[in-house]
Amino acid sequence: MNLAAFQSALADVVAGRDGDAQWPDLSTAELERLEDVAAQPGMRAIRMLYQSWRLTKILTLLPMTVASLGDQTAAALLRKFWLQRPALGPYFVEECIAFLDFLEGEGVTADGALADVVVFERARLELHSDITAGAASASRAVVLDHDPVDLLAAVARKNLDAASPSTEPIAVLGEVTEIGHELWTITSGDRSGTVLDLGERR
Repeated sequence: MNLAAFQSALADVVAGRDGDAQWPDLSTAELERLEDVAAQPGMRAIRMLYQSWRLTKILTLLPMTVASLGDQTAAALLRKFWLQRPALGPYFVEECIAFLDFLEGEGVTADGALADVVVFERARLELHSDITAGAASASRAVVLDHDPVDLLAAVARKNLDAASPSTEPIAVLGEVTEIGHELWTITSGDRSGTVLDLGERR
């Protein structure tokens, strides 16, 4: 028995990625064992728990992206993402960055306000990663094509069409302070100096 190959195939079964063709290194007996596992009454519940665990990661750290996509579109894209790649361990940030990479690869973020939302939330993830790695404070700079104030308001209303395109790119500097607050300061354009307090960064 190729234990590593069998364990990998078992993980595929739990994730719902069944199919003998993708496991050429397994013996007939191993394939039959996997079929038995997949047919167990509790497998449906295990798969639901697995997907709920992965969904929790996305909803926790990418709320703006999910809201901007809309429930149905987000659900369809997440199902496709989960089938294409396994969970990246217990790490929330890595899973969420992989999902953003997937969206870009699918062409979902080619243009428009959604592209800015993804750029912004990627920067937020990077801030989060720095803090969880032990940094006392962290900062990131991004450039957006939409007014950040209007963009955040449009996301909150789940209506990206309400976001105002800017006549020129707008620079925004984000930081997580020593007391744990996430602040974004607009550093160019008419709203330069405006501070967006996104609250405590968990």
